[in-house]
Amino acid sequence: MVEMGPRRRDTDPPEFSETDPMSTAVELARAAGEWRGTPALALAWRPGDVPAADRMRLRGRVRVGRAPDAGWPIADRRLSSAHFEVLVGGGKAAIRDLDSRNGTFVNGVRLGSPRPLLDQDVIRAGRCVFVYVADASTITLEVGAAGGSHGLAGPFHSPVLLEQVAEAVRTGRHLLLEGETGVGKELVARAVHRIGHAGRPFVAHNCAAFASSEDAETALFGVVRGAFTGVEPRAGLIERAHGGVLYLDELPNLPLRVQRSLLRFAEDGEYARIGDAARRRADVRLLLGTNRPVAEAVAGGVLAHDLVARTHRLFVPPLCRRRADVPAIFLAALTVEALRAGLDPESCARALNADAVEAMTLSDFEGHNVRFLQDLAAAVCVRLAMTPVEDWPRMAAGVFLERFFASPVLARYARVEETDGPPARVSPYEANREAILRAYGECGGSLSAMEIALREQGIVVHRRWLAEFLDRWGVRRRRARRRTS
Repeated sequence: MVEMGPRRRDTDPPEFSETDPMSTAVELARAAGEWRGTPALALAWRPGDVPAADRMRLRGRVRVGRAPDAGWPIADRRLSSAHFEVLVGGGKAAIRDLDSRNGTFVNGVRLGSPRPLLDQDVIRAGRCVFVYVADASTITLEVGAAGGSHGLAGPFHSPVLLEQVAEAVRTGRHLLLEGETGVGKELVARAVHRIGHAGRPFVAHNCAAFASSEDAETALFGVVRGAFTGVEPRAGLIERAHGGVLYLDELPNLPLRVQRSLLRFAEDGEYARIGDAARRRADVRLLLGTNRPVAEAVAGGVLAHDLVARTHRLFVPPLCRRRADVPAIFLAALTVEALRAGLDPESCARALNADAVEAMTLSDFEGHNVRFLQDLAAAVCVRLAMTPVEDWPRMAAGVFLERFFASPVLARYARVEETDGPPARVSPYEANREAILRAYGECGGSLSAMEIALREQGIVVHRRWLAEFLDRWGVRRRRARRRTS
């Protein structure tokens, strides 16, 4: 962790000046919400050739830039010597660009005058992507913390979540995992298994897959011969998980009658197969997942209050509340998908640029979260597997163009990137302009036909962005005028 000068207390007077516009911006930030604690800045992504500390607790005034004497020196050639600064006072912060050559962007918009910083704001400077964290207690400030251990990727928020998981394991109680769809509750459940029940069974099931109460009961507790016509005896999920962990996701989809049967097992560890009077015992830790807020689900009558009361609750925050970990989570998913596709993970990672990472980190992730990143990684690897290695950066940029067409970052995708060699356009549409215009004429202006024809040539495009670039080049508007004349 980078420290700047002598330690300051949160009660120390900030380095304000009545004529400093940064001071005004801090006051605006303070007025926007209550004090949350000591803020921090996380360097969520940087190219592999840029060595730098990746986190800093913010105190007073912090300048970020390429110069060795900057408060936070980062050796990125796209950064100015003094690129931007952050001023903190009373647990609030504001940011100002220091007349940098390439500009500073906050949430995809170029920074003009100083502005307040809010929790999870994404800052882009040079080839680096930062995330402002209003409360440093939500991340670890220890460099090298094992954020990727036990399957939880991310060096900032994930280690804190992992500490909570370890504490939950030590309670010895059954666990209730609360979090949005796709947020990674099963990853947390598997972390619980690795920490407290390694080498023992891990059984997972989604309660939404049960067709009825009877189906749920037989699946959970098992069934004996003759319980139903033609049924064969079989063990249930509880019996299969004996000695280990049973993870039941989307618990509100489990009928209340079955939840109460599960409650009795949670209390004494005893159950009976359906159709059998004999009681059995099983040593199983229940992990129960819900994508609905617990209070809402209980009030709505789809979650048994007594069952909730007998669990230790653990909240898994959505990605919009832990954006600093998004690049690392994506890269972990990219590694898995690259190996599955027979690609070199490190080469795949090098195909990404700051534009792509910035757009991804700014996503709203609503209803997607970790699953969205896994799907994105799979899409990138599918395209890369069909593309010559020298074209990988262009192809990866194309995938991000399609997935993040609403991002404010995309307005900057078509600019010429500054590199050590000849400049290359990031946008595959600009790079293939002649082929697109030729296809436009050959296909009579049909975007669907163009998309198919260009893909047959190995140029992966999307009709939405074909329309955008054709309008930008003025082609479609001129053609429309000729038709009406």
